[in-house]
Amino acid sequence: MPEGGTVRIASACRRDEAVGPGDYAVISVADTGVGIPRHLLDKVFDPFFTTKPIGKGTGLGLSQVYGIAQQSGGTVRLESDEGQGSTVEIWLRAASAVAEAEVLLPAEVLRAQTPQARVLVVEDDPGVRRFIVDSLEMLGYAVIEA
Repeated sequence: MPEGGTVRIASACRRDEAVGPGDYAVISVADTGVGIPRHLLDKVFDPFFTTKPIGKGTGLGLSQVYGIAQQSGGTVRLESDEGQGSTVEIWLRAASAVAEAEVLLPAEVLRAQTPQARVLVVEDDPGVRRFIVDSLEMLGYAVIEA
């Protein structure tokens, strides 16, 4: 928001059969920024698509959010009006009560089955790079970052 504004973050538990059966945790991020032109709305989740000038971002933010939501059985919804701001809703399938050992088991199994592979992470945004590196290291990979 180049001229300043307001960001509102909210959460709720919702159901919507269009998304899928069951309960969903919905994280909503709304701003009063410049909004997104209508003709670009279909592209914002594409990897590397950005409206920012060179050096101001890679265009991976929304595509990563969308990918993570999809992999988790959820989705992302976006509403935006140029000059009015945008609202992004991240719909994630609500977790059921699961024993702690069951939650930890998949990562432990993955670590045991994954040979000590080395991964090169190249990312210009320090925060995004740190998140990716930490996630890969947690899964047992040796990581080189640039």
